[in-house]
Amino acid sequence: MSVGSDDRACYTAGVPIGLVRFLSYCITGVFAGTAGLLLTALIGSADPNVGASFTLLAISAVALGGVSLGGGRGGILAAVIGASDIFLLQSALTYFNVSTFVLQIAYGIILVVSISLNGLAAMFERRTAAR
Repeated sequence: MSVGSDDRACYTAGVPIGLVRFLSYCITGVFAGTAGLLLTALIGSADPNVGASFTLLAISAVALGGVSLGGGRGGILAAVIGASDIFLLQSALTYFNVSTFVLQIAYGIILVVSISLNGLAAMFERRTAAR
């Protein structure tokens, strides 16, 4: 959520929780609608079954950029860099006529490796902070 996991602490800090949640849902809805329109324009038809494969792609992109899936680390620039890297990987593998099955496997491997490296980095940060 956009206000964090502790509503009481956020309220005590003076953040208008209702307004922040409402605006975050509105912005997310605008982005989702825009993405749907762009995808429809890209493939030339409105097929509802096409978007299911993009979930793994989106999660892999932000994890590759270094954004923590648990929250607290990363940002928009990191997510954009990860998405650009995934796009370049997809373009390169498509250029070499790699099947979509292998492409999905590559996304899964990238997701596992990225999450593992983020976890190791977080563990390293905790150890150095404890000293």
